[in-house]
Amino acid sequence: MSSLLSWLSIANLGIGNVGTSEMSMAMAGGDSQKARSVFSSGLIMISCLMVFISPVIVCIAFLTPWTSMLGVGVERYFEFANAVLFLAVSVGVSFFGGMFSARFVAGGKAYIAIHTATARPWFDLLASIIGLSISCRFDVLAFSLMCSVIAHTLIVQLYSLIFVPILSFSMECVDPIISKRLLRLGLAFQAFPIGNALIFQGFVVVVQFGLGSTSVVLFSTARTLVRSVNQIMEFVNQVVWPEMARLIGQSDYRRAAKLHRVSVSTSFLLAVVMTLVLGIFGKIIFRLWTGGQLNLSGNLLWLFLVPIPFNALWFTSSLVHAACNQHGHLAIRYLAATSCALICSIPLTYYFGIGGTAIAAGIVDLLLVRFVFIKSLEITKDNYADFTRGIISGFRLVPSIASKWLHIGESINR
Repeated sequence: MSSLLSWLSIANLGIGNVGTSEMSMAMAGGDSQKARSVFSSGLIMISCLMVFISPVIVCIAFLTPWTSMLGVGVERYFEFANAVLFLAVSVGVSFFGGMFSARFVAGGKAYIAIHTATARPWFDLLASIIGLSISCRFDVLAFSLMCSVIAHTLIVQLYSLIFVPILSFSMECVDPIISKRLLRLGLAFQAFPIGNALIFQGFVVVVQFGLGSTSVVLFSTARTLVRSVNQIMEFVNQVVWPEMARLIGQSDYRRAAKLHRVSVSTSFLLAVVMTLVLGIFGKIIFRLWTGGQLNLSGNLLWLFLVPIPFNALWFTSSLVHAACNQHGHLAIRYLAATSCALICSIPLTYYFGIGGTAIAAGIVDLLLVRFVFIKSLEITKDNYADFTRGIISGFRLVPSIASKWLHIGESINR
């Protein structure tokens, strides 16, 4: 059921992501009217999208043979059907939340967007506790989570309007030309979640059919442990993205290039440090995490870890593409790279087991790193010589930058 909803989340067409960049660049360039048009057009597009997919959601919820699929009694059919319906509504409401959070970012208050985003899991946790205290039925739990999402989205809407009143909704500001641009950019952006689904869910399917269920548990748990490093890179991107969009919107390419260099060096060095830490203590953490039920060999662990620093290079650099909505070519290449990795994982898994699957994941990094840097340097009007010198200088700045960002992260967590 969770996997079904993760695929449904792709239906937002990336409007929230591309809308954030468009609004940020417009506000940075002093064009608040255009930013308001992007905001209003984005909300209308999401509303139309929800009207369009609602019948599909209802059909999926009430025409899927849940009882035979899940091996449960027929009396539980409506429990699962209603649960899927409630969870689908939660996903749909979260689409609007993305646009409301974009209002914070465009208004120069990205830190509030981060605060509200980190509050969301606590809303869900509280709703889950309340729901499970009432009943252990799936539909009751799903209804509780739906209420949590609705409440959180309403709060974000209210606060974003208070802090950035200039970006209010108006039907007069809805622009068909802007809507077409958002749709085109959003469809391109959807290549990223589709590619993620291929490489994450697709690899699980390959391991399942090639090696069996036990290997799936080992592979999924090891990958989750290793991908904790990616959360650091994602944190760097979330901090840098709004500022990068603002600088490019102001045509301040000198500072944008400097920010790009420092971001890449910070992310890369943090990834190297965390990779070494997991390389040393990963087996112990894995054994404690699984209660000693599974063993992870050192060689297999390193096969998962080695691609992480290389992934940090292009992943952090790619935020330049996304921040100014020039991600179209990267999106196509990312989808092609993940498809290639998935195809290669089949023979590699067959001949080398889970280690072969881990090797296949590194193919994506090899195929993307060169293109991402070339395009990022082009956007920021930088060159390889200055970029390389900036990276080296950035390494010297990393300790103070990392300390500052981690301090921000700790305050957010509190």
